[in-house]
Amino acid sequence: VLICPDGDVEIEMLNHVLPYNYQKMYMQTAAPALVEQNPELSVPMTQEDIVELEKEAIINALEECNNVQAKAAKKLGMTARQIGYKIKKYNL
Repeated sequence: VLICPDGDVEIEMLNHVLPYNYQKMYMQTAAPALVEQNPELSVPMTQEDIVELEKEAIINALEECNNVQAKAAKKLGMTARQIGYKIKKYNL
């Protein structure tokens, strides 16, 4: 749960929320992609955007790790239990 003074979640606010490896792998590549779509506007991320980024990160990590959840979890800075919960939650 994030609490934001103005109700908008900015990528910079996620640094202390997301595991380091997740930030390293996806925040560096996802943020420029969002800005490139509309460089004039700084579009704040919605909860749905964050969920989609998380799903994409999990799917990519699983593909890179041949669907071995423990390896994918380690790659994302999560525990095997956490990634298992997310896989079930997001129906992946």
